[in-house]
Amino acid sequence: VEGTMLMAAVCGFSVTAATGGLWFGFAVGVLTGAAYSVLMAWLSVSLRVNQVIAGIGMNILATGLAAYIYRLIFGIRTLPAKIIPFASLDFFGLSRIPYVGTVLFNHNILVYLAFALVPLTWFILEKTTFGLKIKAVGEHPRAADSKGINVAGIRYAAVIIGGAYAGAGGVFMTIAYLNMFTESVIGGFGYIAVSVVIFARFMPGKAMWGALLFGFASALQVRLQALGSGIPSQLLLMLPYLMTVAALIFASKKAGQTVTRIRHTPYIPIVSPFWRRVAASSRTKVRSNSRSPLMGFLEDDVVVVIAYCLHFCDEDFLQSHRHALAQQRL
Repeated sequence: VEGTMLMAAVCGFSVTAATGGLWFGFAVGVLTGAAYSVLMAWLSVSLRVNQVIAGIGMNILATGLAAYIYRLIFGIRTLPAKIIPFASLDFFGLSRIPYVGTVLFNHNILVYLAFALVPLTWFILEKTTFGLKIKAVGEHPRAADSKGINVAGIRYAAVIIGGAYAGAGGVFMTIAYLNMFTESVIGGFGYIAVSVVIFARFMPGKAMWGALLFGFASALQVRLQALGSGIPSQLLLMLPYLMTVAALIFASKKAGQTVTRIRHTPYIPIVSPFWRRVAASSRTKVRSNSRSPLMGFLEDDVVVVIAYCLHFCDEDFLQSHRHALAQQRL
């Protein structure tokens, strides 16, 4: 996530500086995040590389690649290049309301777009077939595979969509927040995002509140420095991260139970696509020739029998498939 945000930040900023189009730069940043995540999906899904090692490598690659792209385009400068950012919206003068107006109605359009993505993401994950497939291939890919779900395809789509979200967050930092690019522009926000997701137990609504908690801590340390609180600035800079760690410790029990249900190891399909087509064809023939209740119970098991005979299907796969069939019949 950290590396994806950094790549989107530099690409979106470079395009915006060259063309002057903020929305064009934002779109390029989102597409950059999605494209960079394809490499992560290829490593973890297709090559079945350990996801933690692949993620660390992607972050290291992005750190050097983003700095190279920036220096290639802008050269070595004494002062960083700057752009004109998104302007804050006024909302019919509501931003002039004391206290509340500044907090709620004095932000640029990307902030409100981020809030709008929360219910949209929740709806997709909880109320659509695609969202249920994402949960299935994450929690129990073998059971999902036994039901005919393309585990690799769904995982590719989920990683790419997540990369687009990370790209939007990264390009926001350069074209709507800091208005410039530096090598430390993300500043660990990608790691904080991962922590917030775990803290929220993978629920979009709770993740939003976790992100707001981190934002509150960031704003608090800036305000305390401005007020001259006497606390060393180094300790104040640590405040957002300390609050995030404290929140994770507070929610560690429930969050840990959720994470243990998620399989982080690469999934190796039991049945190849060729034998899956053969099994599906045989299943159709059995259904067309079914004349008795006994054949009705056996027709779904033909898939398992053919897979077992043709592709070294293991006992765990058989048990998970038969358990799913038993649940359906109940």
